Amino acid sequence: MKHLLSRPGAPAGYVLSVALVVAMTEAAAVVGHRQLLFPEYGALCAGLLVYRLPQWRAQPVDIVLYPVAAALIGVMLNRTGLPAEVCWCLSLTAILALLRVARSVMVPSISAALLPILLQFTSFFYPVAVAATTLVLALITQLGDSSDARPAKPTQPSTSLLLSYWVLAAGWGALAIGTGGRYLAAPPILVAAFELMKTKGEAATTKAALLASSCVLGVLFHIAISFWALGAGLTVIAIAIASRLSKVAAPPAFALGLLPLLVSSRDQWAYALDASVGTSIVAVAVVAWARLSRLHPPDALIDIPQAAPSHPVS
Repeated sequence: MKHLLSRPGAPAGYVLSVALVVAMTEAAAVVGHRQLLFPEYGALCAGLLVYRLPQWRAQPVDIVLYPVAAALIGVMLNRTGLPAEVCWCLSLTAILALLRVARSVMVPSISAALLPILLQFTSFFYPVAVAATTLVLALITQLGDSSDARPAKPTQPSTSLLLSYWVLAAGWGALAIGTGGRYLAAPPILVAAFELMKTKGEAATTKAALLASSCVLGVLFHIAISFWALGAGLTVIAIAIASRLSKVAAPPAFALGLLPLLVSSRDQWAYALDASVGTSIVAVAVVAWARLSRLHPPDALIDIPQAAPSHPVS
């Protein structure tokens, strides 16, 4: 196992990612409960097994702890009966504060916290599914480590970056929910926005194009193939190919491709359109913020590799 997963972009990483996503999807289909689906699992598999992001692998317990905590935050807030816009802002605030205090870089937790708000999940099936899937992934990540040495936890993003991100994510999400275009703020888009802000908008156009194409690919496979697990597996494969062709690594693209599993049949193309438009608008906003921020000294940012060495990032 260690040899097979010893380098970023190794074929075994892709195979394992597809297998894990297929297993999750098939389990949800067998039980017959969509809230057992965790789209961000695709992003976590890609980041940990394909791109092998060292900061994500620094503390294996984080892989389970923070996504599960985030899922619980989202579900519990939904059960309060507060307006969705209020729950969105509170959930975002809570998970950002938790990650900040814990000095964790497990940014897919942002999506885990916001997805229940967007889709109005109130069942504890969702955090249970997040716990089960991330536990398996953490164990595989441990088995695949080729060294006992782990990278030190990186420095946190500056307070100004976090505040700017909160304004963007809270404002855009509340606006999308309030106007009925909720998929404009699909949570993986906002995870991608956070990562883009840390790199000052690097390769924003290419990454936005990959994210938008992933939405369309996910819808196409979901509509064309009634067998959920097969459609999900093919979606992951297609996005992996698109990622290599575009020479960028964007784990949230995998989550966007899997999100159609949780979208009603009549809203599939509306999701593809809204999520693509939302990706473009958020990317433009991040680029504008990055240009303004260049007027100030650079902040201490989390240094997360954006691609595997096997295919250079543009």
